[in-house]
Amino acid sequence: MIELILMQRVEKLGQMGDVVKVRPGYARNFLLPLGKALRANADNMKRFEGDRAQLEAANLKRREEAERIAERVSGMSVVLIRQAGESGSLFGSVSARDIADGCKDAGLTVARSQVLLEKPIKTLGLTNVRVELHPEVHINVVVNVARSPEESERQARGEEIVRDDGPKSAPRWRSAEPRLSANAGTNGEALSLVTRVPGLLGDLRSDHAGETGAVMIYRGILAVASDRALRDFAARHMATERRHLDLMEALLPPDRRSLLLPIWRLAGFLTGCLPALVGPHAVYATIEAVESFVDRHYAEQLAKLPADAAAEPLRQLLQQCQAEEVEHRDEAAALRGAPPGPLLRGWAWMVGHGSAAAVAAARRL
Repeated sequence: MIELILMQRVEKLGQMGDVVKVRPGYARNFLLPLGKALRANADNMKRFEGDRAQLEAANLKRREEAERIAERVSGMSVVLIRQAGESGSLFGSVSARDIADGCKDAGLTVARSQVLLEKPIKTLGLTNVRVELHPEVHINVVVNVARSPEESERQARGEEIVRDDGPKSAPRWRSAEPRLSANAGTNGEALSLVTRVPGLLGDLRSDHAGETGAVMIYRGILAVASDRALRDFAARHMATERRHLDLMEALLPPDRRSLLLPIWRLAGFLTGCLPALVGPHAVYATIEAVESFVDRHYAEQLAKLPADAAAEPLRQLLQQCQAEEVEHRDEAAALRGAPPGPLLRGWAWMVGHGSAAAVAAARRL
Protein backbone atom coordinates (compact mmCIF):
# COMPACT_ATOMS: atom_id res chain seq x y z
CA MET A 1 0.00 0.00 0.00
CA ILE A 2 1.06 3.61 -0.65
CA GLU A 3 0.25 6.61 1.53
CA LEU A 4 -1.04 9.68 -0.32
CA ILE A 5 -2.28 13.16 0.57
CA LEU A 6 -5.52 13.94 -1.25
CA MET A 7 -5.41 17.26 -3.09
CA GLN A 8 -9.17 17.21 -3.59
CA ARG A 9 -12.18 15.17 -2.55
CA VAL A 10 -12.18 11.68 -4.08
CA GLU A 11 -15.47 9.81 -3.91
CA LYS A 12 -15.41 6.80 -1.56
CA LEU A 13 -11.85 7.63 -0.49
CA GLY A 14 -11.61 10.93 1.40
CA GLN A 15 -11.57 14.73 1.51
CA MET A 16 -8.88 17.25 0.60
CA GLY A 17 -5.99 16.96 3.05
CA ASP A 18 -6.77 13.41 4.14
CA VAL A 19 -3.86 10.96 4.24
CA VAL A 20 -5.04 7.67 2.75
CA LYS A 21 -3.55 4.29 1.91
CA VAL A 22 -4.20 2.89 -1.58
CA ARG A 23 -2.81 0.16 -3.78
CA PRO A 24 0.16 1.15 -5.98
CA GLY A 25 -1.73 0.68 -9.25
CA TYR A 26 -4.62 2.90 -8.19
CA ALA A 27 -2.14 5.60 -7.21
CA ARG A 28 0.06 5.25 -10.29
CA ASN A 29 -2.69 4.93 -12.88
CA PHE A 30 -5.31 7.31 -11.52
CA LEU A 31 -4.69 9.50 -8.48
CA LEU A 32 -1.14 10.72 -9.13
CA PRO A 33 -1.26 11.39 -12.90
CA LEU A 34 -4.55 13.28 -12.57
CA GLY A 35 -3.18 15.48 -9.79
CA LYS A 36 -5.73 14.22 -7.28
CA ALA A 37 -3.05 13.29 -4.74
CA LEU A 38 0.60 13.58 -3.75
CA ARG A 39 2.84 11.01 -2.12
CA ALA A 40 2.67 11.46 1.65
CA ASN A 41 6.33 12.21 2.32
CA ALA A 42 7.72 14.95 4.58
CA ASP A 43 8.36 17.42 1.75
CA ASN A 44 4.88 17.06 0.27
CA MET A 45 3.22 17.26 3.69
CA LYS A 46 5.07 20.52 4.39
CA ARG A 47 4.22 21.85 0.94
CA PHE A 48 0.54 20.98 1.35
CA GLU A 49 0.22 22.60 4.77
CA GLY A 50 1.91 25.73 3.47
CA ASP A 51 -0.48 25.94 0.51
CA ARG A 52 -3.57 24.61 2.27
CA ALA A 53 -5.42 27.91 2.68
CA GLN A 54 -4.79 28.84 -0.95
CA LEU A 55 -5.81 25.34 -2.16
CA GLU A 56 -9.03 25.39 -0.15
CA ALA A 57 -9.91 28.86 -1.44
CA ALA A 58 -9.27 27.78 -5.03
CA ASN A 59 -11.34 24.63 -4.47
CA LEU A 60 -14.23 26.67 -3.07
CA LYS A 61 -14.13 28.96 -6.10
CA ARG A 62 -14.17 25.99 -8.49
CA ARG A 63 -17.02 24.38 -6.57
CA GLU A 64 -19.13 27.53 -6.68
CA GLU A 65 -18.52 27.83 -10.42
CA ALA A 66 -19.48 24.18 -10.87
CA GLU A 67 -22.68 24.74 -8.87
CA ARG A 68 -23.61 27.65 -11.15
CA ILE A 69 -23.02 25.49 -14.23
CA ALA A 70 -25.03 22.63 -12.69
CA GLU A 71 -27.96 24.98 -12.15
CA ARG A 72 -27.70 26.25 -15.73
CA VAL A 73 -27.65 22.80 -17.36
CA SER A 74 -30.09 21.07 -15.00
CA GLY A 75 -32.19 18.53 -16.92
CA MET A 76 -29.71 18.41 -19.80
CA SER A 77 -30.31 15.81 -22.51
CA VAL A 78 -27.82 14.60 -25.13
CA VAL A 79 -28.99 12.96 -28.36
CA LEU A 80 -26.67 10.43 -30.02
CA ILE A 81 -27.66 8.90 -33.36
CA ARG A 82 -26.44 5.34 -33.90
CA GLN A 83 -27.18 2.40 -36.17
CA ALA A 84 -28.99 -0.49 -34.50
CA GLY A 85 -30.88 -3.67 -35.28
CA GLU A 86 -34.60 -4.28 -34.86
CA SER A 87 -33.99 -5.61 -31.33
CA GLY A 88 -32.42 -2.30 -30.31
CA SER A 89 -28.84 -3.60 -30.04
CA LEU A 90 -26.36 -1.05 -31.37
CA PHE A 91 -23.84 -1.86 -34.10
CA GLY A 92 -21.11 -0.75 -31.74
CA SER A 93 -21.58 1.11 -28.46
CA VAL A 94 -21.67 4.56 -26.86
CA SER A 95 -18.61 5.38 -24.74
CA ALA A 96 -17.76 8.09 -22.23
CA ARG A 97 -15.91 9.93 -25.01
CA ASP A 98 -19.08 9.94 -27.16
CA ILE A 99 -21.10 11.37 -24.28
CA ALA A 100 -18.46 14.04 -23.59
CA ASP A 101 -18.60 15.02 -27.28
CA GLY A 102 -22.39 15.14 -27.11
CA CYS A 103 -22.26 17.36 -24.03
CA LYS A 104 -19.92 19.72 -25.87
CA ASP A 105 -22.33 19.93 -28.80
CA ALA A 106 -25.10 20.74 -26.29
CA GLY A 107 -23.06 23.56 -24.75
CA LEU A 108 -21.28 21.85 -21.83
CA THR A 109 -17.55 21.17 -22.18
CA VAL A 110 -16.39 18.22 -20.09
CA ALA A 111 -13.52 15.75 -20.36
CA ARG A 112 -14.10 12.06 -20.95
CA SER A 113 -12.88 11.34 -17.40
CA GLN A 114 -15.70 13.48 -15.99
CA VAL A 115 -18.33 11.18 -17.52
CA LEU A 116 -18.94 8.49 -14.88
CA LEU A 117 -20.10 5.70 -17.16
CA GLU A 118 -19.68 2.28 -15.57
CA LYS A 119 -19.96 0.40 -18.87
CA PRO A 120 -20.63 1.38 -22.49
CA ILE A 121 -24.23 1.80 -23.65
CA LYS A 122 -25.09 -0.94 -26.15
CA THR A 123 -28.82 -0.54 -26.85
CA LEU A 124 -31.20 2.16 -27.94
CA GLY A 125 -33.03 4.10 -25.25
CA LEU A 126 -32.61 6.66 -22.48
CA THR A 127 -29.81 6.39 -19.93
CA ASN A 128 -29.14 8.56 -16.89
CA VAL A 129 -25.39 9.23 -16.74
CA ARG A 130 -23.59 11.07 -13.92
CA VAL A 131 -21.18 13.81 -14.97
CA GLU A 132 -18.67 15.23 -12.50
CA LEU A 133 -18.36 19.01 -12.78
CA HIS A 134 -16.30 19.14 -9.58
CA PRO A 135 -15.37 16.41 -7.05
CA GLU A 136 -18.26 17.69 -4.91
CA VAL A 137 -20.73 18.60 -7.68
CA HIS A 138 -22.39 16.10 -10.02
CA ILE A 139 -25.26 16.32 -12.49
CA ASN A 140 -27.37 13.73 -14.29
CA VAL A 141 -27.38 13.90 -18.08
CA VAL A 142 -30.04 11.99 -20.02
CA VAL A 143 -28.34 10.24 -22.95
CA ASN A 144 -30.91 9.59 -25.67
CA VAL A 145 -29.56 6.97 -28.10
CA ALA A 146 -31.71 6.58 -31.22
CA ARG A 147 -31.47 5.69 -34.91
CA SER A 148 -32.72 9.08 -36.09
CA PRO A 149 -33.65 12.52 -34.74
CA GLU A 150 -37.31 11.57 -35.15
CA GLU A 151 -36.87 8.48 -33.00
CA SER A 152 -35.01 10.46 -30.36
CA GLU A 153 -37.97 12.86 -30.12
CA ARG A 154 -40.38 9.94 -29.74
CA GLN A 155 -38.22 8.43 -27.00
CA ALA A 156 -38.05 11.77 -25.20
CA ARG A 157 -41.88 11.86 -25.23
CA GLY A 158 -41.95 8.42 -23.61
CA GLU A 159 -42.76 6.31 -26.66
CA GLU A 160 -41.29 2.85 -27.11
CA ILE A 161 -39.45 2.68 -30.44
CA VAL A 162 -38.05 -0.86 -30.27
CA ARG A 163 -40.36 -3.57 -31.54
CA ASP A 164 -41.42 -6.07 -28.83
CA ASP A 165 -44.53 -7.54 -27.23
CA GLY A 166 -44.51 -5.39 -24.10
CA PRO A 167 -46.27 -2.12 -23.33
CA LYS A 168 -45.44 0.82 -25.54
CA SER A 169 -45.91 3.67 -23.10
CA ALA A 170 -42.53 3.84 -21.36
CA PRO A 171 -39.09 4.77 -22.68
CA ARG A 172 -36.27 2.22 -22.50
CA TRP A 173 -34.22 3.27 -19.47
CA ARG A 174 -30.95 1.43 -19.14
CA SER A 175 -30.82 -0.94 -16.19
CA ALA A 176 -28.43 -3.74 -17.13
CA GLU A 177 -25.89 -4.66 -19.77
CA PRO A 178 -27.59 -6.20 -22.81
CA ARG A 179 -26.38 -9.59 -23.96
CA LEU A 180 -26.08 -10.74 -27.53
CA SER A 181 -27.26 -14.26 -28.18
CA ALA A 182 -26.48 -16.83 -30.82
CA ASN A 183 -29.64 -18.89 -31.05
CA ALA A 184 -30.38 -21.92 -33.19
CA GLY A 185 -31.42 -19.69 -36.08
CA THR A 186 -28.20 -17.72 -36.03
CA ASN A 187 -26.25 -20.97 -35.78
CA GLY A 188 -27.97 -22.48 -38.81
CA GLU A 189 -27.67 -19.30 -40.87
CA ALA A 190 -23.96 -19.02 -40.06
CA LEU A 191 -23.27 -22.61 -41.03
CA SER A 192 -25.30 -22.26 -44.24
CA LEU A 193 -23.09 -19.30 -45.18
CA VAL A 194 -20.03 -21.54 -44.94
CA THR A 195 -20.92 -23.13 -48.27
CA ARG A 196 -21.24 -19.71 -49.93
CA VAL A 197 -18.43 -17.69 -48.38
CA PRO A 198 -14.90 -18.97 -49.04
CA GLY A 199 -12.85 -19.21 -45.87
CA LEU A 200 -15.75 -18.48 -43.49
CA LEU A 201 -15.43 -21.78 -41.63
CA GLY A 202 -11.76 -21.06 -41.01
CA ASP A 203 -12.61 -17.54 -39.84
CA LEU A 204 -15.21 -18.82 -37.36
CA ARG A 205 -12.76 -21.46 -36.15
CA SER A 206 -10.13 -18.77 -35.60
CA ASP A 207 -12.70 -16.58 -33.81
CA HIS A 208 -13.47 -19.41 -31.41
CA ALA A 209 -9.77 -20.12 -30.86
CA GLY A 210 -9.08 -16.41 -30.35
CA GLU A 211 -11.82 -15.97 -27.74
CA THR A 212 -10.56 -19.12 -25.98
CA GLY A 213 -7.09 -17.55 -25.84
CA ALA A 214 -8.52 -14.21 -24.70
CA VAL A 215 -10.26 -15.77 -21.69
CA MET A 216 -6.97 -17.45 -20.78
CA ILE A 217 -5.03 -14.18 -21.10
CA TYR A 218 -7.14 -12.65 -18.33
CA ARG A 219 -6.92 -15.83 -16.26
CA GLY A 220 -3.15 -15.54 -16.54
CA ILE A 221 -3.26 -11.93 -15.36
CA LEU A 222 -5.50 -12.76 -12.41
CA ALA A 223 -3.28 -15.69 -11.44
CA VAL A 224 -0.34 -13.43 -10.57
CA ALA A 225 -1.52 -9.79 -10.35
CA SER A 226 -2.02 -8.20 -6.93
CA ASP A 227 -2.74 -4.63 -8.07
CA ARG A 228 -6.40 -3.84 -7.32
CA ALA A 229 -7.05 -1.69 -10.38
CA LEU A 230 -5.41 -4.25 -12.68
CA ARG A 231 -7.40 -7.14 -11.20
CA ASP A 232 -10.62 -5.19 -11.67
CA PHE A 233 -9.64 -4.45 -15.29
CA ALA A 234 -8.87 -8.14 -15.93
CA ALA A 235 -12.03 -9.44 -14.26
CA ARG A 236 -14.31 -7.10 -16.23
CA HIS A 237 -12.67 -7.89 -19.53
CA MET A 238 -12.60 -11.64 -18.87
CA ALA A 239 -16.38 -11.57 -18.34
CA THR A 240 -16.82 -9.96 -21.78
CA GLU A 241 -14.44 -12.44 -23.43
CA ARG A 242 -16.25 -15.34 -21.73
CA ARG A 243 -19.50 -14.06 -23.25
CA HIS A 244 -17.84 -13.83 -26.67
CA LEU A 245 -16.60 -17.41 -26.28
CA ASP A 246 -20.11 -18.59 -25.39
CA LEU A 247 -21.38 -16.95 -28.59
CA MET A 248 -18.72 -18.65 -30.70
CA GLU A 249 -19.40 -22.02 -29.09
CA ALA A 250 -23.09 -21.61 -29.93
CA LEU A 251 -22.16 -20.90 -33.56
CA LEU A 252 -19.54 -23.58 -34.09
CA PRO A 253 -20.16 -27.28 -33.33
CA PRO A 254 -17.37 -29.05 -31.38
CA ASP A 255 -16.28 -31.11 -34.38
CA ARG A 256 -15.50 -27.93 -36.34
CA ARG A 257 -13.38 -26.20 -33.70
CA SER A 258 -9.60 -25.93 -33.78
CA LEU A 259 -7.64 -29.08 -32.96
CA LEU A 260 -5.01 -26.89 -31.31
CA LEU A 261 -7.17 -25.51 -28.48
CA PRO A 262 -4.84 -26.81 -25.72
CA ILE A 263 -2.00 -24.83 -27.30
CA TRP A 264 -4.14 -21.68 -27.58
CA ARG A 265 -5.12 -22.00 -23.90
CA LEU A 266 -1.49 -22.28 -22.79
CA ALA A 267 -0.36 -19.47 -25.11
CA GLY A 268 -3.14 -17.21 -23.83
CA PHE A 269 -2.32 -17.90 -20.19
CA LEU A 270 1.36 -17.10 -20.74
CA THR A 271 0.49 -13.95 -22.71
CA GLY A 272 -1.38 -12.73 -19.64
CA CYS A 273 0.74 -13.89 -16.72
CA LEU A 274 4.19 -12.95 -18.09
CA PRO A 275 3.51 -9.19 -18.43
CA ALA A 276 1.54 -9.28 -15.16
CA LEU A 277 4.76 -10.37 -13.44
CA VAL A 278 6.35 -7.15 -14.72
CA GLY A 279 3.48 -4.83 -13.77
CA PRO A 280 0.30 -3.05 -14.95
CA HIS A 281 2.13 -0.96 -17.58
CA ALA A 282 3.27 -4.14 -19.36
CA VAL A 283 -0.19 -5.71 -19.14
CA TYR A 284 -1.94 -2.69 -20.63
CA ALA A 285 0.58 -2.52 -23.49
CA THR A 286 0.02 -6.23 -24.13
CA ILE A 287 -3.77 -5.92 -24.22
CA GLU A 288 -3.50 -2.90 -26.53
CA ALA A 289 -1.36 -4.95 -28.94
CA VAL A 290 -3.68 -7.97 -28.86
CA GLU A 291 -6.86 -5.97 -29.31
CA SER A 292 -5.37 -3.88 -32.13
CA PHE A 293 -4.83 -7.11 -34.04
CA VAL A 294 -8.30 -8.44 -33.13
CA ASP A 295 -9.92 -5.25 -34.43
CA ARG A 296 -8.19 -5.71 -37.80
CA HIS A 297 -9.10 -9.41 -37.85
CA TYR A 298 -12.81 -8.75 -37.32
CA ALA A 299 -12.78 -5.93 -39.90
CA GLU A 300 -11.28 -8.25 -42.52
CA GLN A 301 -13.79 -10.96 -41.69
CA LEU A 302 -16.77 -8.60 -41.88
CA ALA A 303 -15.62 -7.35 -45.28
CA LYS A 304 -15.95 -10.90 -46.65
CA LEU A 305 -19.59 -11.35 -45.64
CA PRO A 306 -22.17 -10.96 -48.41
CA ALA A 307 -24.48 -7.96 -48.23
CA ASP A 308 -27.72 -9.93 -47.91
CA ALA A 309 -30.29 -10.69 -45.24
CA ALA A 310 -28.96 -14.18 -44.57
CA ALA A 311 -25.63 -12.76 -43.39
CA GLU A 312 -27.11 -9.98 -41.24
CA PRO A 313 -27.44 -11.89 -37.92
CA LEU A 314 -23.82 -13.03 -38.12
CA ARG A 315 -22.71 -9.55 -39.20
CA GLN A 316 -24.40 -7.95 -36.18
CA LEU A 317 -22.88 -10.47 -33.81
CA LEU A 318 -19.36 -9.97 -35.16
CA GLN A 319 -19.74 -6.18 -35.21
CA GLN A 320 -20.75 -6.20 -31.54
CA CYS A 321 -17.79 -8.39 -30.62
CA GLN A 322 -15.47 -6.12 -32.60
CA ALA A 323 -16.83 -2.99 -30.90
CA GLU A 324 -16.25 -4.46 -27.45
CA GLU A 325 -12.71 -5.52 -28.35
CA VAL A 326 -12.02 -1.95 -29.51
CA GLU A 327 -13.29 -0.68 -26.15
CA HIS A 328 -10.81 -3.03 -24.45
CA ARG A 329 -8.01 -1.69 -26.63
CA ASP A 330 -8.88 1.95 -25.96
CA GLU A 331 -9.19 1.43 -22.21
CA ALA A 332 -5.83 -0.37 -22.11
CA ALA A 333 -4.20 2.41 -24.14
CA ALA A 334 -5.58 5.07 -21.78
CA LEU A 335 -4.40 3.19 -18.69
CA ARG A 336 -0.98 2.43 -20.16
CA GLY A 337 0.09 6.04 -19.67
CA ALA A 338 3.70 6.58 -20.73
CA PRO A 339 4.80 5.15 -24.11
CA PRO A 340 6.37 1.69 -23.83
CA GLY A 341 10.16 1.40 -23.87
CA PRO A 342 12.16 -0.64 -26.40
CA LEU A 343 11.75 -3.98 -24.59
CA LEU A 344 8.01 -3.56 -24.16
CA ARG A 345 7.63 -2.45 -27.78
CA GLY A 346 9.45 -5.60 -28.83
CA TRP A 347 7.16 -7.71 -26.67
CA ALA A 348 4.06 -5.99 -28.09
CA TRP A 349 5.34 -6.59 -31.64
CA MET A 350 5.85 -10.28 -30.83
CA VAL A 351 2.36 -10.55 -29.31
CA GLY A 352 0.73 -8.92 -32.35
CA HIS A 353 2.56 -11.10 -34.84
CA GLY A 354 2.04 -14.16 -32.65
CA SER A 355 -1.70 -13.48 -32.70
CA ALA A 356 -1.63 -13.30 -36.49
CA ALA A 357 0.25 -16.60 -36.71
CA ALA A 358 -2.20 -18.25 -34.31
CA VAL A 359 -5.17 -17.11 -36.41
CA ALA A 360 -3.54 -18.47 -39.56
CA ALA A 361 -2.96 -21.85 -37.86
CA ALA A 362 -6.46 -22.00 -36.36
CA ARG A 363 -8.03 -21.39 -39.77
CA ARG A 364 -6.45 -24.63 -40.98
CA LEU A 365 -6.44 -26.87 -37.90
